[in-house]
Amino acid sequence: MENREEIMLTAVLAAVRTARRDVMNRAAAYLDSLAKPPRSLGKLETLAIRLAGMTGQVHNQVKKRRILVFCADNGVCEEGVSSAPQSVTLAQTINLTRGLTGGILSGKAFWRRTAGDRRGRDVRRAL
Repeated sequence: MENREEIMLTAVLAAVRTARRDVMNRAAAYLDSLAKPPRSLGKLETLAIRLAGMTGQVHNQVKKRRILVFCADNGVCEEGVSSAPQSVTLAQTINLTRGLTGGILSGKAFWRRTAGDRRGRDVRRAL
C-alpha cells in the first residue's frame, strides 16, 4: 500500500504537462521584439520562455517576487579608470531604491511592477 507522500507525488506528477513549444516560440519572439539586443538577458529570458511553455501563456504574472540589485565601482576609482567618483555610485544606489534613475530596470514603472518591495542593504561600500 502506498504511503501518503507517494500518493501526493503521484498526483502532482500526473498534473505535469509537456511544455507548449508553440507558446515558448511566441514568448521568444515577443522577448526578441523588445527594445534590447536579442537574447541579451540570458538566463532570465530562458526562464521567461520556459514559464510561458509551462503555463501556456506568453505574458505571466508572478505575485510574490524579489529583485536584487547590486551597485559597486569594483575598485575602478582607486585605479583611476572610472568616469565618475565613488560619490556618484552612492547617489545612483540611493536613487535606484527610490525609482529615480534612468537605468533600464530602475524607473518608477519598474518599482511599481515589483509591488514596491524595496529593501536596501549595504553589503560593503568603500565610501
